[in-house]
Amino acid sequence: MPPSGKTPLEVFHRRLDFRVLGLDQDRMRVTAELEDLMHHFILTVDVRAPEMLITAVNLEIPRYPNRRCLLIRPALDRLIGLKIERGFTEQVKAFLHGPRGCTNVFNLVIAAVPLAVNTRDTLPYFFGEQDFRESRDKMKAVMKDQCIAWSGEIQD
Repeated sequence: MPPSGKTPLEVFHRRLDFRVLGLDQDRMRVTAELEDLMHHFILTVDVRAPEMLITAVNLEIPRYPNRRCLLIRPALDRLIGLKIERGFTEQVKAFLHGPRGCTNVFNLVIAAVPLAVNTRDTLPYFFGEQDFRESRDKMKAVMKDQCIAWSGEIQD
């Protein structure tokens, strides 16, 4: 708390932005952006929807606190070929965490990539292959018991 009469001084602000673009009824692109005073990372991950397979990854780093930050880019290639499924976080942690990793990039991947799972079943709807109700019912089945909103234990 600042001394009486003084205005608090903002010492940190971070912006996170996530988008999922449908490329066609079976492919999507997840984009995640992290920006603060010292960092600006833009992560793009292409996912083939039916099997939730990562097919391409790109990381732009317009701003970074240390030139060594740029060394993280090749590690992201290890995402290609991974499936977004149980155990994904641990697989990613193995090569994006620790002394040869980057906590910020790891957190960005872990926050962004699962959005593909959340939106996979909407692709046929957005591309005119399925009505909204059918799309919603598929999403309910996929998300069942993943969180309170989709809990089978709670009745509306």
